[in-house]
Amino acid sequence: MKKNGKKTAGKRGRRPVHTKRDLEIVRMHIQGVVHPQIAEQYGITRERVRQIVANHDQEPRRIFQRRRRAENDAQQAVESRQRKQKREARLQALSAAWKRGASISEIAEEFGISTPNAANALISYRRKRHPSLFPLRKPWVSAHRTPKSRTKSKTGKAI
Repeated sequence: MKKNGKKTAGKRGRRPVHTKRDLEIVRMHIQGVVHPQIAEQYGITRERVRQIVANHDQEPRRIFQRRRRAENDAQQAVESRQRKQKREARLQALSAAWKRGASISEIAEEFGISTPNAANALISYRRKRHPSLFPLRKPWVSAHRTPKSRTKSKTGKAI
């Protein structure tokens, strides 16, 4: 269908003709230029830019952003798992050194960490594996505590 000497798409079911300008707009959209900037450059509205992008079967940038964010989240999850596995392997090696009879200072020197860090890492790792051997106690809380005195309600009975 021709109108004023230009090719245009007809109504109902025909695909629109892709002009050079439209292809440039789509290319800019894919590169990440925002619609208001594209619209200003070509002297059209941002809504028209959105329509042109939609007519060219391009996904809106939000979908690209969501996909990129999902890929980044997946990558971060993989990296987190790898760090956790690496840490677990290092803690197992600390525990193995402890089992073979090395002292905390020897273990710290072997792994290139400070003695307190080696002791804390070893205790936390062993506590996870054998909680009964390393009960969580607060040394400042005595084992035999007297119960707090109960306050009385208005009726004179203990609460």
